[in-house]
Amino acid sequence: AGFDAEIQRAVRAALDAAAERTRGPSAAVRAAEALARESALDGTLMVDILRRAEVPLFFAVFARMTGLRPALVRRLVFEPDGLGLAIAARAVGMSADQFVAIYRMTRHARARPRTSAPDDAGRLATLFSRIAAEHAVRVCDYWRLPQDYLDAVWRVGQVGTGERAADRR
Repeated sequence: AGFDAEIQRAVRAALDAAAERTRGPSAAVRAAEALARESALDGTLMVDILRRAEVPLFFAVFARMTGLRPALVRRLVFEPDGLGLAIAARAVGMSADQFVAIYRMTRHARARPRTSAPDDAGRLATLFSRIAAEHAVRVCDYWRLPQDYLDAVWRVGQVGTGERAADRR
């Protein structure tokens, strides 16, 4: 059963990869590439794009700037505490003000309807400032590793944990 599940996962991954290659880049990805060729991508541009509500372009530019997979960029942007977003922003050289602005604008997508969130700009700026740039770069380097490799490392860790628990019995 485990072998069959692994084969099915591999086939799904291969089909998804083939479909992605034939689909081609989206308009937002093509625009991000053009922006990268014409000018330096930076935090100011990111804030301006988000202020104009160009959400697909924001995600494409952020993914281009960080080198992270688009799915991971979406997860980082929408996580409630902002830590992953802060790490990625710090790694690409954004300022604390730019990070806070991006966090605030994306918070509306994370907030539950009819709830008001307190203004936590001070907490966010402190969080951002505590992250060493070289550590943020190292974390992003780890996040850039191939997903299959990260899955395999996670599985090996789970097997090792299960074996250690069995040994204690």
